[in-house]
Amino acid sequence: MKKFIIPLIIILVVNACTSKDNRSKDSNVITLVNNYEFKRVDEPIIISKIQLEELIGEIPDAKIPVLKDESGKILASQVDDLDKDGQWDELFFVTEFDPNDSCNILIELVDTSEISDYEIRTNIRFAKVPEKTGNEYIELTGATRLKSTETEISSKEFQMEGPAWENDKVGFRNYFDARNGIDIFGKRVPEMALDNVGIGKSYHEMQEWGMDILKVGNSLGAGALALFENGTLYRLGASGEGKYELVTEGPLRSIFKLYFKDWQIGDNKYDLIHEISIIAGCYYYESKIILSGIAEEKTLVAGMVNKYSDSLIVEDFNSEYISIATHCKQAEPDKYLGMGILFNKASFIDTGSAPDEGEGIVETYYAKLKIRNNEPVTFYFFAGWELSDSNFTDAGYFIDLIRDKADRLTHPIKIMKK
Repeated sequence: MKKFIIPLIIILVVNACTSKDNRSKDSNVITLVNNYEFKRVDEPIIISKIQLEELIGEIPDAKIPVLKDESGKILASQVDDLDKDGQWDELFFVTEFDPNDSCNILIELVDTSEISDYEIRTNIRFAKVPEKTGNEYIELTGATRLKSTETEISSKEFQMEGPAWENDKVGFRNYFDARNGIDIFGKRVPEMALDNVGIGKSYHEMQEWGMDILKVGNSLGAGALALFENGTLYRLGASGEGKYELVTEGPLRSIFKLYFKDWQIGDNKYDLIHEISIIAGCYYYESKIILSGIAEEKTLVAGMVNKYSDSLIVEDFNSEYISIATHCKQAEPDKYLGMGILFNKASFIDTGSAPDEGEGIVETYYAKLKIRNNEPVTFYFFAGWELSDSNFTDAGYFIDLIRDKADRLTHPIKIMKK
């Protein structure tokens, strides 16, 4: 049975805001404004506790915000303790906007004891394979990366060979060994499926929920990382020590971190943190990378396998964002799959491709990104499989999905006191 690690997650029910009359003194209203000409569905909203207190006043330690829209409908949300100090740091929720729309959100503060269950739309699954048949898989909140590069070894240690993450649209997994590749799980259902994937049935064969759809090999797969130095690609994870840490797992957003210590690049060693998050209702995951120990700007690489693709699509969306993408029959079982990486122009250097064969990283298109010491670089990796949505047979439809995210990032929701 899955044991959820849920740092102060808030789940909402209708009577949670109305069962005590004296809660009105803890209530306030904020306004959200969409300065964007298109409809926004499942728009992610992040408000830090500090920002929220600036809007509604001090929030007692024992209280958690509960949200209502203008019609009185409860909005699902969660609060996350990102620095593990026992106090929540961010309020997260998703909502919907019409073009050039605004809405008011009523915030009420309630006790954590008044929280109830809600639909789960994101999930992280990282479990150790039991030593004896019949034992339960043990879910992990932390682990040390294997040194091997063999599936036979990692599959005996971990369910799905490493941490996997999903939402109601798509899933991914990381090979938790020296390969450090990232793979895609195509989903045919919105329900969370990965808790039981790889137990009994092979995820390389079609099942009701979907299947593993990508052949990764020695490529960077679906958004894995490398460093480009003196004309050479250095795979992240191939040297040094690696760790996994679960940060938060909630109904609308889940986050984990991959730590890499003493990553050997030539004569130098660096440390890197790769934070991966997934939110409800989207076909992407977000990567935030922090590299430390470097004296000058380096070239980070984010890549995707090009085993079956012969062309790279580069799209310049607006003043701030650009993407690289592929679209062809590159997914199992002989189905269309779009893959794309969206990043800020300020970090973009150039594109490149690895050789089709040889030692090291092969069969990969990649983007070169500027990275400076302890300054985060963020990108979004997209995957659109035709069996998740038949519209993904159309390359234009997939590119428009990335374009929409680029425009949303360029036109962020404004948050203010009513």
